Amino acid sequence: TAPLAASLAVCCWVDGDGAAAWAALDRAVDADPDHSLAHLVATALQQGQPPWIWTSIMAELTPEELLASARHGQERSPA
Repeated sequence: TAPLAASLAVCCWVDGDGAAAWAALDRAVDADPDHSLAHLVATALQQGQPPWIWTSIMAELTPEELLASARHGQERSPA
């Protein structure tokens, strides 16, 4: 639940819907209080970061970096 809710929060934030982003973040943190993406997005919202910052950062990452990050995250999660 936490990964989906945190991803929804990103989508809502990028779409300019901060209220919906917060609702999704609340759900993500309820499901997993340590979920890193939820905390990252919450910090961005708390600091008043504009939504375009996310798309700018993501555009700079290569597919290889994204896949390596996903693999690293899978290694840390419990089986």
